Amino acid sequence: MVKVIGLRGKRQVGSITAAERGSLVTVVSAMSASGIFIPPLLIFPRKNMTQTLMKGAPPGSIGRCHPSGWIQANLFTDWFNNFIEKTHPTEASPVLLILDGHYSHTRNLDVLMAARANNVTIISLPPYSTHKMQPLDRSFMGPLKTYYSEEIRQWLLISNRMLTAYEIAELIGRAYLRCQIGTIAVNGFRVTGIYPLNRNVFTEADYIASSDGSDVTTLEPQATDNDLHLPSTSTHVAVELLQPEPQPGPSGQANQTTLQAIGNNPVVLSEDILPVPTPKTKKSTRGRKSSAATLLTGSPYKHQLEESIKSIAQRGKG
Repeated sequence: MVKVIGLRGKRQVGSITAAERGSLVTVVSAMSASGIFIPPLLIFPRKNMTQTLMKGAPPGSIGRCHPSGWIQANLFTDWFNNFIEKTHPTEASPVLLILDGHYSHTRNLDVLMAARANNVTIISLPPYSTHKMQPLDRSFMGPLKTYYSEEIRQWLLISNRMLTAYEIAELIGRAYLRCQIGTIAVNGFRVTGIYPLNRNVFTEADYIASSDGSDVTTLEPQATDNDLHLPSTSTHVAVELLQPEPQPGPSGQANQTTLQAIGNNPVVLSEDILPVPTPKTKKSTRGRKSSAATLLTGSPYKHQLEESIKSIAQRGKG
């Protein structure tokens, strides 16, 4: 969170921000449990790549372009080839790569073949679990976004002009170097229980299914007229209840029971008996299905992927 210093008594404190709508720039990063970082891949929302866009980028970074700015299968293949060059995996010293279930990872046969040929084992995380199990999300991405926002704010104050794609790499480079710290990488693997291995890093509450299929489970009872978090209507007045008399109610509504209280003042208590929530499948906005956690470089998954790609190609020809 950015702290703002203003004069005492001043009712409004302004800040310089960009008025134009920003463009999406994707950053693909990787780090190890020993505190080593792989130079990132920057994807700019353009058709043609020029090295001017990479001015000031983190050392060793690679840049690519795509009109949408999103990661694509061929772009991830380029990053993976750079990953192999930087890590130098061998049969005596193999590498384990942990990825999320994005289609560019799980549906990328070129990456799986290259991984099998270069002593790299790839495992995908379970769907909707990266906020708990991905080390980058747990320790690195938060500081990177914070430092990047601060770099943009400082740049706008100094330059007082519109931010373009040609300044993005330099601002990302400054922010990246500020949080490219070994302790951040080590903590990311520690809090997820990946390394050192900790099977008890999650509590029982972490496994409760969400009613709407979202990542975070929040089951809150309905608020009452008295702002009490109770599942039924309540009252602060203590009364003595005598001889309950059931009252019929409309179909589909809560059953109501009128109870006679002291002073002949009726008190109506109603309870809403809700059905057990049915989990809803979270639909992807990009039209792709999420995959389950699996060993991507294993032979069974490789054969299934080959058959799936072949089947899709045959349907396209038909």
